[in-house]
Amino acid sequence: MALVDETMLNGQHQSSVGYQILDQYHSQPRKVKIACSGAGASGLCLAFKIQRMLAPDTYDLAIYEKNTTVGGTWHENTYPGVACDIPAHIYSFTFDPKPDWSHYYAHGDEIQRYFEDFADRHNTRKFIQFETRVVGARWNTQEGIWKITLQNVVTGEEREDWAHFFINGSGRLVPRQNS
Repeated sequence: MALVDETMLNGQHQSSVGYQILDQYHSQPRKVKIACSGAGASGLCLAFKIQRMLAPDTYDLAIYEKNTTVGGTWHENTYPGVACDIPAHIYSFTFDPKPDWSHYYAHGDEIQRYFEDFADRHNTRKFIQFETRVVGARWNTQEGIWKITLQNVVTGEEREDWAHFFINGSGRLVPRQNS
């Protein structure tokens, strides 16, 4: 006894509630579309790892960055004395260490240069759409994808994109609410 009524449509099983059972083996590879908000440490690491772990023809990657360059926090925070609050030698990617930090607690401009150099060394800029802010991302259950609303920070124009996977690498701190 079937739990869901199924019919055949173009050689595919079609259920009465809308899903399809594809005529393929389990976990068959498919091309996926991946989107990320932010080109700071998280976005750069994502681009680096994806290039090395996935075959080029198996993914599309788009990283949306509201600023004009990479670096996230270290690009935005330029106040006098800005520095890392952990020892600099552990504030770099383990797969791309920087043994020559100028200070035990690296200053912000040096960390920013590290991320800029990293992006260039590892060819990650090709995935980044600069001056593009993610203003919304919502899961569409019917289609099984993320619907992403983007804004050009220069013109204010909005557009839509989509992805199978959406990573929030914005690193945004949520302000604490006073009670």
